[in-house]
Amino acid sequence: MGSILVVEDEDEIRVMFQSVLQAAGYHVDSVRTATAARACLQMRGYDLVLTDLRLGPGGDGLTIAAAAAERGVAALIVTGNAPSLSNDDRRRHEVLEKPLQIDDLLEAVGRRIGASSSD
Repeated sequence: MGSILVVEDEDEIRVMFQSVLQAAGYHVDSVRTATAARACLQMRGYDLVLTDLRLGPGGDGLTIAAAAAERGVAALIVTGNAPSLSNDDRRRHEVLEKPLQIDDLLEAVGRRIGASSSD
């Protein structure tokens, strides 16, 4: 169905995203840090990166979204602090605000993977 890299430093949220997406039929890899995410992007092709905005040392979600874009991979940014994003960032990347509903997550993922597979 599609391959997704989940980048989330909060274990409970990362595991929940992975479980929900796998149950929906997606292949999912998940990591805690921007450094690990960059390594995954170099080793494997993904259809989508789902990343938290704030990741701690090593980079943030915008850094990961930019690295994904360099490889032609769409990115969804999840954050509880959407007002901190610039208008340019919001135009470049779809943003989902925490807390979010599972249906909203699956709809956004489907939209982004559908859009990237039709390019």
